[in-house]
Amino acid sequence: MAEVVARFAVLTSQISIWRSQFKRSGIAALKPQPKGRPSKMKHTKSKLVNSPIRVS
Repeated sequence: MAEVVARFAVLTSQISIWRSQFKRSGIAALKPQPKGRPSKMKHTKSKLVNSPIRVS
């Protein structure tokens, strides 16, 4: 583990986290995951921006 820490400049604790995730869920656990809370806002603004303006 010391060789990996030195070569890639990561903390030992991070390697331990990666190892436990890999043991638990395999390679899929090491792929990037979306972070944060999903948006509760509906994305209707883009529809308003792209719709034509009607002039009477």
